[in-house]
Amino acid sequence: MRFAIALFLCFVISFNAKSQHTIHVIDKTDLTPVSSAGVIFFKKGTFNNEQKDLTDEKGICHLPDVAGKYKIIVSHIGYYPYEDEIEISDIAIEKIVKLGRKETYLDTLIVTSKALPVEIAGDTLTFNASAIKVGEDATTEELLTKYPGVTIENGTLKINGEQVTAIMVNGERTSIADPLSLLKNLPASILNKAQYFERQTDQAVFTGVNDGNGAKTINLITKKEKGTIGKAFASAGTSDNYNAGINATALNIHQSFILTGFTNNTSQNASCNEDNINPPANNTGRVKSNGIDLSFSNSRRKNIKIDGGFSYNSLNNERSSELQRFFYYPSDSNKVYRETDNSISTNTSINANLRIEYNPDSTNSLIGAFSGRTSGDHLLSSFVGIGQQNNFINANSNALNSSKGASNYLNTDLAFRHRFSKKGRTISLSVGAAYNESSNHSEQIATNLFSSDSIYTNRQNKMATRGTKASVGLNYTEPFKSNRLQISYSYSYQSNDSRREVFDLKQPELTYSLVDTALSSNLNSPIQINKLSILYSISGKGKNYYNVGFDYQLLEILASQTFPYSNSINKLYNALLPQILVNQNFSKVTTLRLELHTITTTPTISQLQPVINNTNPILIYTGNMLLKQAFNPSLTFKITHINAKKGQNISLYGNISYTANYIANAQFSPPRDSLLANNILLSKDGMLMQPINLNNYFYASGSVSYGSPLEFIKCFVTINMGYSYRTIPSMINDIISRAKANVYSMGINLASNFNKKFDFTISSYNYYNTVNSQRRDNFLSGNITGKINFKPSARLILNSTAIRTFAAAQVSTTWNAYLAYKFLRSKSLESRIGIFNILKQTNSYLQTINDTYAERQSYSTIGRFIYLSVIFKINNF
Repeated sequence: MRFAIALFLCFVISFNAKSQHTIHVIDKTDLTPVSSAGVIFFKKGTFNNEQKDLTDEKGICHLPDVAGKYKIIVSHIGYYPYEDEIEISDIAIEKIVKLGRKETYLDTLIVTSKALPVEIAGDTLTFNASAIKVGEDATTEELLTKYPGVTIENGTLKINGEQVTAIMVNGERTSIADPLSLLKNLPASILNKAQYFERQTDQAVFTGVNDGNGAKTINLITKKEKGTIGKAFASAGTSDNYNAGINATALNIHQSFILTGFTNNTSQNASCNEDNINPPANNTGRVKSNGIDLSFSNSRRKNIKIDGGFSYNSLNNERSSELQRFFYYPSDSNKVYRETDNSISTNTSINANLRIEYNPDSTNSLIGAFSGRTSGDHLLSSFVGIGQQNNFINANSNALNSSKGASNYLNTDLAFRHRFSKKGRTISLSVGAAYNESSNHSEQIATNLFSSDSIYTNRQNKMATRGTKASVGLNYTEPFKSNRLQISYSYSYQSNDSRREVFDLKQPELTYSLVDTALSSNLNSPIQINKLSILYSISGKGKNYYNVGFDYQLLEILASQTFPYSNSINKLYNALLPQILVNQNFSKVTTLRLELHTITTTPTISQLQPVINNTNPILIYTGNMLLKQAFNPSLTFKITHINAKKGQNISLYGNISYTANYIANAQFSPPRDSLLANNILLSKDGMLMQPINLNNYFYASGSVSYGSPLEFIKCFVTINMGYSYRTIPSMINDIISRAKANVYSMGINLASNFNKKFDFTISSYNYYNTVNSQRRDNFLSGNITGKINFKPSARLILNSTAIRTFAAAQVSTTWNAYLAYKFLRSKSLESRIGIFNILKQTNSYLQTINDTYAERQSYSTIGRFIYLSVIFKINNF
């Protein structure tokens, strides 16, 4: 109680603490911060007490807290000087100063210089759009991937080997989860430049303690501060294929509005466009999609920032897939599992999020974040599973499955932050609450044949879960000269109730009324987490900083089962997790980032609960109450060197990690038919899988990325090479096995930059995998992509894309092409005729390596079709 009263008084006093007054200097053209600008301020009518200061990297300079009328003068090389008068009182002032750029003219001499593709300023890379030649219809994605070091690998955008996870427009955050979805729909013609940097967390920005948890972010800066751009398209093709949608982006000063709507049956989603190409990897099969995505932001009022989003998505997927698992065994038993699945599934989801930031003055901040999701799904599938040993089929499972499910999720987070009058001293309080519920109703009719027995099941499964979560956190920072000490404490409590009811069909009534007590269960699982973090941050010269600290985490699980019998799972896990971060700039162009990061992996309730899942009697799963918490320290380094004048960049990356008490899989095949708990049959032709703790999981990787212009052919090239090694422990029939996996990777991206009428990109990413285990599996996987865009006249366009993917001996090639013609004086109306999948490839392939087996998968894809498209574009930029 005394602590609570003291904390309350602390906040009351902080609200009445003297305000800090700031000047925020930005570029008038692109609204970016102007660092190292000189600021002179003195009381009006006097020049004896003149004070000088420089703006920091965010363009911010602090003014004195002494009341009175002041005159300020702001100047910077290359900008016109700025003069103004302000009056300081008890009310906080945050003045925004926009500096205009100087333009220098000579009498009769015009000097033009070639824009550098990439510029570097501190930790920020700037990509200049004017340095790249692309067609007038190119997207921002096509523009960015021409720069050295910028690639798209497996559907993710990477810059110098790092995955971009957030996107901003003119300095304003967006709620778009996938940066590619905006880059694919935003035309390159409106882009002035793009900035790449690590955006710190809200907490780090406020406290000044860079905790290293920022998001790799790209900030798109348009040529104009406001305007509207968009397009509407519709296409129809053979085999009843269709694709239609609308994309619109409206920008104003400190405002943005982005809208995407789509409907199609060609496996496209919001990140795709009218080209009918590149179906997403996770949308295998024939997918019908309908959806709308909306993102907005508004920070026109200096003390309030609002951003949020809304999305609706509906998917219908008809898919056929085949799977093969080759198990690692101590003996040459050659055990193989094959699976064929034909399914029709539908999924509908609605997502919404809203973030409001209120800054009444420069010392206080209040942030509220709200999000919600509701979804529903339905599945109908026919399934065949076959177990083989030494090329002899000894198990066969045939099943018809149907299921219907729904889920809802709500989350709220509130944070209050305060700066004291002493620079660097801050305190923050955060609270959160969440609620989730889900239900699933499924039925299965199955016939399972083994070499010595057969099992017929007609079963109904009802599953319902409900959970709540509450959390609170407190953060305090104390300055020590230019260094910071940060102490954080958080507590969370979550309660999850799950109810599983399994019924067998009762004869002759033909009703699901026979309770299968062996597979049914009721479980309540409260979880408490206490976490204490201490971090000391040392500020070096320039932007160098060094963090050292630790997290202490105490996690308690108090699960209780009430049906079909009483049982409890009481687990207490604690861990001390050291953290070290070094960010060293050796020069303006060479940086080193070294990080020791430690995490734990706590077993889930389903992994702990000893409930048998024999939905597939060939592969039976159960939990393990004796599981411990996995402990995983990881050491990572990255060295980046950028030569902006030559447009070259090189980055070196390395990682080493070790996991103690790794949660592995124990695989057991009995020599004869056996009975598990509650008389559940484990056939000698089947397998039992159970999680266990094993040591000596080891992972090491290294990579190098190099990007450079090739002036002799006027192209940009990016080359990536890497190697990774894993030791994956497992247990097979009580014998510990360790699969040793090696992956050698190489990628190259070649992009033209010589003519806007003829544009091409060629890329290749290849991975050679070797596994040294009881069963040796070596295979090559990857893809080769080529794209050509040719404009023989002002209105005619020829475009072609080919993608060749391979996994082991399985190869598929998708080749697409279209011919387009532009109408109207503004060329805003376009018609296309194209062919998708010219070579009529109908399958895609994937191969992966796991701890106890290697897996190969193949999926059905869309066949060949011819389509006609009409596209109308607007551009008010």
